[in-house]
Amino acid sequence: MLSVSTNLRRLSKQGIRMLRLKTGIASFSLSAVSLFSYTFYEGPLIESEYIRFALAGTASTVIVELLTHAIDTVNMRSKVINGPKIYVISLMKFEGISNLFRGVQAVLYGYVFSSMLYFYAYISIKDRMNLELNQRHDAKQSLG
Repeated sequence: MLSVSTNLRRLSKQGIRMLRLKTGIASFSLSAVSLFSYTFYEGPLIESEYIRFALAGTASTVIVELLTHAIDTVNMRSKVINGPKIYVISLMKFEGISNLFRGVQAVLYGYVFSSMLYFYAYISIKDRMNLELNQRHDAKQSLG
């Protein structure tokens, strides 16, 4: 009886862990899809060039992070193990492929806000500098 309850407890913990993992992946993929669909379908309709540029930069940052997160995870694990990457591959076979994307949500939430701010600041500073340079150039043209 004790072993049956212990096994049930272990199975329920594994089930909760898998449900958390699947729910996290599902909620992240839903938010990523909504970001991309908004960027590509509603984004061109936005009048502000700054916001369009920031949305496009944020979408590209998210895509790059999704594509490279697994590679970064393998790289970090090989550094922690302090051995060749073949040990990490056998570890991934033992743990599963889904562990390569563990923690991607937190990274992406940080990247979304920071890249939105970065690209918005970049385009606004670039436009201000171009405007000032054009004004200086026009002033030199009128004098000379």
